[in-house]
Amino acid sequence: MFYDICQKKYLDIDINITIDGVPLTQVHEIKFLGVVLTDDLKWRKHADMVVNKISKIVGILYRINHILDLDKLKLLYHTLLEPHMTYCCSVWSSPHRTGNLDRILKLQKAAVRIITHSSYLSHSNPLFCTLSIIKIYELSHLSKLVLMFKFVHNMLPKKFSNYFTTVDQIHSHNTRSSSNYVVPYARTASRAGNLQVLGSRLWNSLSDELKEEKSLSTFKRKLKIGYLLKYSENSLC
Repeated sequence: MFYDICQKKYLDIDINITIDGVPLTQVHEIKFLGVVLTDDLKWRKHADMVVNKISKIVGILYRINHILDLDKLKLLYHTLLEPHMTYCCSVWSSPHRTGNLDRILKLQKAAVRIITHSSYLSHSNPLFCTLSIIKIYELSHLSKLVLMFKFVHNMLPKKFSNYFTTVDQIHSHNTRSSSNYVVPYARTASRAGNLQVLGSRLWNSLSDELKEEKSLSTFKRKLKIGYLLKYSENSLC
């Protein structure tokens, strides 16, 4: 598989590569460690795989919702459905409206309506609040902020030591934003969803209380509470 990040199209290159006399076949996509990679460097195929798996689990929840109570259905959601969304979420789940996450969110809404035995026309935000379940867009933000937290507290491998740059590393002026991270320029929506760009922007938007939090579990809990509060404030969306 060959990548062309400039022309953004498939490369039809006739290159013969052999290993021990066995020719390698060129492919346009491959599944590596559970993530589908394509030669156009987009995540549509991986999102298709996630949607397909989640759809089956939503179907299972629908068929057994008259047998199990809310707590057991919620447990099945967290054990069977949510891991497919959160796996490598910080890499493939760009929050920009490409349609990939919208499809997953639609299935999430169907799942919470099934778990709460609600009508398919019921507003979903109150249901997410009741179940304390986070939507895919906020899960995407959460995964990137967790990586930022680990970077700030030196919990990542050394190869990430220079991955982000603070403002005070660029200039010595003592400003309110001197401890923030530099947000690299992003010309395209794909680049804007990159961890360096979006991760820095999300971290800079946090309150000082969250930035100064020392415990990762408490940091995640406070973020989750904040997301749920937004759902309750906008309960008709």
